[in-house]
Amino acid sequence: MKYLTILPTLLAALALTAAEITITPERPEALYRCGETAGYTLTVTAKDGRPLRAGKLHAIFTRDSCTPVARRSFDLAKKEPPYVAQAALNEPGFLRMAVMLEEPGEKPQYKIAAAGYEPEKLRPGMPEPEDFMQFWRDGQRKLRETPADIRLTPIPEFTKPDREVYRLSVGTLDGQRVYGFLTIPKKGKAKYPALVNVPGAGPGIFADVMLADQGFVMLNMNVLPYPVPRLAGESRAKYDEYLKAGGHYKFRGVPDRDRYHFRNVYLGIDRAIDYLAERPEVDARNIGIFGSSQGGGSAIILAALNAHIKAAVANVPALCDHGAPAKGRAPGWPLFADEFKNDPAALEMARYFDAANFAAHLKCPVRVIVGFIDPVCSPSSVYAMYNRIPTDKKIVNEPLMGHATRMSYTRAKAWLFDQLTPSQVPGWPESVELAVGDLGLRLESRSFWTLYRIDYKGDRLGVDQWGSHYGNVFSFREYGFVGSGHRENENERILCLALEVDGKPVERPAPSIRASAVKLVKRSMVRGLEVTDTLEIADNRITETVHVTCRSPERLGYAFFCMYPWATSFTLYRALDEGTGGSFTDSGEFLLNSPARAVALFNPKFNKGVLSIVEKEWRTGPRREQYRDTPGRYRKHYSQLLAGKRFEQGQQCEFKMTVIPYECTPENWVAAAEKLAGKREKK
Repeated sequence: MKYLTILPTLLAALALTAAEITITPERPEALYRCGETAGYTLTVTAKDGRPLRAGKLHAIFTRDSCTPVARRSFDLAKKEPPYVAQAALNEPGFLRMAVMLEEPGEKPQYKIAAAGYEPEKLRPGMPEPEDFMQFWRDGQRKLRETPADIRLTPIPEFTKPDREVYRLSVGTLDGQRVYGFLTIPKKGKAKYPALVNVPGAGPGIFADVMLADQGFVMLNMNVLPYPVPRLAGESRAKYDEYLKAGGHYKFRGVPDRDRYHFRNVYLGIDRAIDYLAERPEVDARNIGIFGSSQGGGSAIILAALNAHIKAAVANVPALCDHGAPAKGRAPGWPLFADEFKNDPAALEMARYFDAANFAAHLKCPVRVIVGFIDPVCSPSSVYAMYNRIPTDKKIVNEPLMGHATRMSYTRAKAWLFDQLTPSQVPGWPESVELAVGDLGLRLESRSFWTLYRIDYKGDRLGVDQWGSHYGNVFSFREYGFVGSGHRENENERILCLALEVDGKPVERPAPSIRASAVKLVKRSMVRGLEVTDTLEIADNRITETVHVTCRSPERLGYAFFCMYPWATSFTLYRALDEGTGGSFTDSGEFLLNSPARAVALFNPKFNKGVLSIVEKEWRTGPRREQYRDTPGRYRKHYSQLLAGKRFEQGQQCEFKMTVIPYECTPENWVAAAEKLAGKREKK
């Protein structure tokens, strides 16, 4: 196929040269209707930073790296920059542009761009076999008739008090076995959600303990017929020896569908997932699967085969649209049409191992990421698969991405984690109204059981609107916000809740509770951080303690602890330690920015104040108390901590704050706050 002659040039894009090519697309989203012209502005910068004025620039357009579409050439010595290259497709597919720079005295330099033309209309190059699912169901039936022969071997050096790690192998057909790793958290929870992962092609992977540390049972399954060693060097040597003995596994057994490598592999992993669902530690209702490349295609295949899978994520999935060359397009890895282009039996067999055919049988929601300049798993092959998915689905286009992972994959996995760890807690209502002394408060499932409203003596002091939740939020470097009220990246994942009412534990709270004292302890995961938030309400005071333990390394920009969005009827604020303060003017800005230990607010509408006192700060770094003066919404109090913090596994920190609402007058609101702060200090 013609696409193969272009692949080496695509992979040469990182070659070091003296000049730099810049491609600026006219549409950053890189999507067009058929017949529209896609345009790119090309610039070439010399080593000295000025436009290069020697050599030639070529823009070569193809349909999906196969059919030539157009070619544009520019003589840099004769034509002034910038250089505009344009072309179009009249049918669905991907227009790929390979830009080549021929600079005197230098090696040619390459850069790639691509645009999608109505990719939602793409369909697989070959039809699904009529007996497609029957073939796989027959295999599952045959496997059930053979002993599973599950073998678990502990790995002591990775086992800790809060997790157990095992080597796992499972019997499959023809006396073969599949191998992987099972990691089980031990965090005092009866059952955990579970994740399944198959790696990309290569020497395999070891156990993923980080996700287990975040509260998931983790099943890592390799596709190789032997246990993968722990050390990277050993696994590579073992893999090279295996390939040398019989060629790459991706073609072993062709053209016999019953002997093809992936047949027994997928049946074996399917059985391993069944075993996972039967484990007493696993919540079988919440099992997800994710993967990239070979692992992405495997996620689609296994989610179609196994009814235990609740949701799936596939990044640049391989094993898609093996019949694409029949329609003049590039298939995905492993490129059957190239290896067996003159072997109809091999291409016929490939239909039974095409993720595009499995996609039509999915029963769970799916998220897919596609790279428009991917030379390994072509975007058209991914779309041909994606378009057959009948369930809830979403695809994330990465116009500038090749065969890689980006933040879109991280966000898709965060979506997957959220599917498996709903904020609703079994036995708990959607919300709980608390009447504790003169305080009226509300807790809600949708805000992950942080506070959602604060009334004092019948007056609304803490807002319950605008989506501004209470609690804690962490700003992760190169990722963004995760925590209460910030759900654009990832939700916190509740591990357990414990409620005490007047000193007695309550397992199934009523929707409305009246008491003298309430204590709520929530333990949750925020990425690699285990956060225990203890909320104690008594004596018309709210005391919140936040304890953080790092389970896997994380790097923070900063964190906000103990957030309180107060009503816009508050007009004045004061840092009692410093004697400084001011007025809220709906400026939209952050105010105060002080390390003060005690700060107070005044609400003239109700003649009430709120005092916030920092009781403890341990290993949290420099602290800033801030108010966000948001027009018409709230006066939100933040304690900013952990700026630039690099958490290593096992590190901890703790922060404690008490909030006290009180009655006052415009004349004595500061004095009343100072008196309360003094009493608290003496205590």
